[in-house]
Amino acid sequence: MDLSPKPNLWSRIACLFIALFMVANLFCGGLLNVVDAQRATAARLTEDQRILHVLNRLGYGARPGDVERVKAMGVDNYIAQQLSPEKIDDSASEAKLQNLETLRMSTAELYEKYPQPGQLLRQLQQRGALPADLAQARDNRVKGGANAGPAANTQKSGDATSTQITSEMQGPEMARTNDAAKTNTPAKRY
Repeated sequence: MDLSPKPNLWSRIACLFIALFMVANLFCGGLLNVVDAQRATAARLTEDQRILHVLNRLGYGARPGDVERVKAMGVDNYIAQQLSPEKIDDSASEAKLQNLETLRMSTAELYEKYPQPGQLLRQLQQRGALPADLAQARDNRVKGGANAGPAANTQKSGDATSTQITSEMQGPEMARTNDAAKTNTPAKRY
């Protein structure tokens, strides 16, 4: 018995490798042509078009005076400047932000000076200085849920529509918990 492959099989394998090589060569050559075409297109842009392209790609587009400014400094220098923002002069914006004291405050100072809305409500309620309209708004939120508005108290909590809307807004985990609470069974965790 002859276990060596037949010459016909070797010729098929050789043809397959040659075909694969030719396809790979065509693909790589096509990629090089695409790159050359892109370079040729980039070379055909005028200086103003190139500047606008750079301003659109590296920022939020051209503002009045940007094209002239980039033209004066050069596109390559502008790109280098954008890639190292620590070298950009921010004195004008820093002067405008100087009067905003909250930017220089620590988190503890912010909480002390600007209390949270819930904390402020509790303080006003403890003092007995809670305005009537604010008390009514608080009661509406408590009755109708965290995101309730004035229309929340017109809807009955046992209404099927309100239950469906509430469960849709809460997501699957909370809906399972609510369903389990209605049937007095523990919620399953998946």
